Amino acid sequence: MSIFTTRIFVLHANETLFSISSLWLPSSIIPVLSITMRYGIVFQNERFKKVVASKETNDYKIIKEGQLVIAFPIDEGLIYTQDIVKEGIMSPAYNIWNVNYSKLNRRFLNIYFHSSWAMKYYKSKLRGTTLRRRMIPREDLLAMPIPIPPLEEQERIVEELDCLSGVIEKKKQQLKELDALAQSIFYEMFGNPVENDRGWEVKKLGEIADISSGGTPSRKNSEYFTGHINWYSAGELNSLYLSDSIEKITEEEGEAPSMFYPDEGAGKRYSGMIPLPYAFGMKKRDWATGQIKGLDVAGD
Repeated sequence: MSIFTTRIFVLHANETLFSISSLWLPSSIIPVLSITMRYGIVFQNERFKKVVASKETNDYKIIKEGQLVIAFPIDEGLIYTQDIVKEGIMSPAYNIWNVNYSKLNRRFLNIYFHSSWAMKYYKSKLRGTTLRRRMIPREDLLAMPIPIPPLEEQERIVEELDCLSGVIEKKKQQLKELDALAQSIFYEMFGNPVENDRGWEVKKLGEIADISSGGTPSRKNSEYFTGHINWYSAGELNSLYLSDSIEKITEEEGEAPSMFYPDEGAGKRYSGMIPLPYAFGMKKRDWATGQIKGLDVAGD
C-alpha cells in the first residue's frame, strides 16, 4: 500500500524548486562541513576528529542552512540538505543548490532523494569515465520528477517513517543485547575459549574435520541446487553457529564440483591440496611465431 493517501502532484526539479548556488567565502571563520553517506552533512572536525580540509579555504563554498549539497558518488546517497548550522563552508568539488521550500518539507525531500526510485534515476543518468567520480548532468537533475503531496501529507509521511526508524533502531539494540546474552551464556558454560580456563581437551581443526577447497556447481543447471547437502554462501559464514543453509546441492554422479588448472604444472602443484577431480589446459602453440592457436583439455 502506498504511504501517500491524498492526491500527489509530480513536479520536475526545474519548476522553480531548485537553483544553483554560487556563493563563495573568502574567510575561514565559519565551520568546515563534510558530507557522509550515512550521517549526511556533519562538522568535519567532529566526524574525523580533526579538520582534514586544506588550510587554504578561500575557494571553499558557503553552505547555508536548507541548501542542498550534491557530491559523488550520488548514486550511493551523497545528496543531503544542510540542517546543522546557519552557515558553513564545504569543498568546492561539491554542487550546492538553493531550494524553494514553499511546497516542500525538508525532511520529506531528503527521504525522497534517498528512495530506491531516486537511486535508480541517478544510476541511469550518471556520466563520466571514473567510476566513483561520475555525476549527473545539470539538465538531467533538473528533469528529475519529484512527487509533491500537500505539505500536511508530507509531514505525516515523515512522522510515520521516523516512527518506523525508531522501531528499527530499538530492534537493533535488542539484537545486540541478545547477542551479548548468548555470548555470556557461552562463557558461563564453556569458559573463555582462548584461555581455556576450564581445561578442555584441545585439538586442531584438521584432526576432527576434513577440510578442502572446491568449485561451485554450475548455476546454469538449477537442478544442482535441489538436493539435501548444505551449501553455505560466504554471507552465511558470518554467523557464530550454522544450521541449515539457504541453498542445498545434489550428490548425483557427475554433479560433483571439479577443478580446472591453466596448465599441467599447476595441476600437479595444487591437486594434492584440493582433493577433487581436475583437468588442465594444454596450449597449442605455433612455435615458429610463438602464437597460441588453441587449447586442449586433459585430465579427469
